[in-house]
Amino acid sequence: LAYSLALREEDGEDSDALASEYVSGAKTLPVYNNIGERYFGSMSRGERSDFRDAMELEHAYRAYANETYTKAPDSRRLAMLAKEIYTGAKGDDGSSPTRYETVMAVIEYLGDYSYSLSPTAPEDLSQGALEAFLFDTKEGYCSHFATAATVLLRELGIPARYTEGYRVGGWYSAGGRGTTDKYRADVMDENSHTWVEVYFDGVGWIPFEVTKSFTDGLYEEGATPGSEDETDEEEYIVPDTVTPPEEEPEQEEETHSATVSAAEHLWMVFKKYLKIIIIVVAVLVAVRILIMIVKKLGDDKVRRRAELIRDAKDEDHYRDGATDNRSEAKYLIDTLFKLFETFEIGPEKGEQLSEFAARLRRDYIGLSSVDPEEAMRCVLKEEYGHGLTYTETYTLASYLEDAVKTIYTGLSRADKIKYRYIKHII
Repeated sequence: LAYSLALREEDGEDSDALASEYVSGAKTLPVYNNIGERYFGSMSRGERSDFRDAMELEHAYRAYANETYTKAPDSRRLAMLAKEIYTGAKGDDGSSPTRYETVMAVIEYLGDYSYSLSPTAPEDLSQGALEAFLFDTKEGYCSHFATAATVLLRELGIPARYTEGYRVGGWYSAGGRGTTDKYRADVMDENSHTWVEVYFDGVGWIPFEVTKSFTDGLYEEGATPGSEDETDEEEYIVPDTVTPPEEEPEQEEETHSATVSAAEHLWMVFKKYLKIIIIVVAVLVAVRILIMIVKKLGDDKVRRRAELIRDAKDEDHYRDGATDNRSEAKYLIDTLFKLFETFEIGPEKGEQLSEFAARLRRDYIGLSSVDPEEAMRCVLKEEYGHGLTYTETYTLASYLEDAVKTIYTGLSRADKIKYRYIKHII
């Protein structure tokens, strides 16, 4: 109701009139709430928008639930039984039962059946298991009851779904006192159970216990549900607190036990995550070692290049003849042109070195303080002549040194790492 009125307000109708209409209309609803009054009276614009969005999603899911969870087997006997239950749930004045009243009518009908883990075999083996349960043996275990309730409700157009899980009892303290109490329960195979869930518009899926013996007293105010294994009802009640015994020695023993339980719990949690922690630490250490190795290799390359450039610019080193000057010159040229190739500024196909030098001067004037034509003349002389003089070697080394520094300075942090420590170019 509130949602439909909210949409009408969006279409331009008066808010005050719609609020009055909600108050009048809400009186006829089975359960009254003041959502409409709050929508028109106190919600902000943002809250109204959130409400409409939520209701739009709920209506979409409602349509999905009504289409998906109302499909039932094609059985005339099941349809007639469902109609009979529905008719019996009508009021004395012939008024139709609500969805909740219909669910309770189905549960009440199944209350006349018997719960058994070893149900009697049906006389007619040709009929399906569900019809055999409903019309023949009238006894079975939780799966029979949940299946029957689901199908009967679907026959009446009520979205219902069969649900499996566990019914847990036997709760016991796991340590703590007062508001810090914690409880545990052992979940065994025999705790497996089934029930039915029913979709209520605007609310969602609501679980209902439908199995005989489990429903005994469950839907009566103040009653405690029955149990499958006749376990004492008190075992299923979780106390609010653990009341300490009156005698001091026993109280100390209980406190010690709770402390031990808490310590054991912490140890179990620690053991559970210890393996994960060890793996994470090992991975982090391995990554750290790998980074150190990669960094060292990159730094060694940089240091080696810097030493060769320094030696090439050292006149005493050039003249003492301790190393092959032509090999050093070839290293400088190879390194320079590998740098050009990596950053796509090298000679183009069919381009002469003199033309390339002119293009460097025109397009990459800031690459080095050395004239690129001088550097390319040194390259040509080394390639086709009888080696370089000290001055020419110095010129070539200076051009390479400047180019490396200029290109490296203009790179991003990621590219600096990439070209220094991975590709070993800079």
